[in-house]
Amino acid sequence: MDEWEIFTEATLDAVHVEAEKKTVQFDLTCQWGVKTRNKIIVKGVDDFLINEMRLSNIVDRVILYLGSELNAPSRLFRLIRGRDAGVDELEFPLLKEKLSLMRNGKLVLLEIEPVYGAAVLILGENIQFSSIEEV
Repeated sequence: MDEWEIFTEATLDAVHVEAEKKTVQFDLTCQWGVKTRNKIIVKGVDDFLINEMRLSNIVDRVILYLGSELNAPSRLFRLIRGRDAGVDELEFPLLKEKLSLMRNGKLVLLEIEPVYGAAVLILGENIQFSSIEEV
């Protein structure tokens, strides 16, 4: 089990955005074993997209993209353009620049795929998670 699998079936309870600090924090309640509250903190946010946020948001999985993954360009395209890429749309300068920064370890793309509710794509310099408290 990789460290991000603890977020499977977690609920996304809150999103805190600090635009001036370029920081976004996601508060999640994890359901595996002992019910715990955790936070994912993204610093140095370059771009951020959240769709379908509701009162109840259930996570399917959390995925980190470092730039070399097969579907990283299409996920990054969705973040930049707000839609899925069409045929031959994955070759434009901004996308290539961001992918290069990801491959060089300067940026990381985080995706939260939902079972229900919020779908999140966020590109930042540093992504970490930690416990808030036990529930």
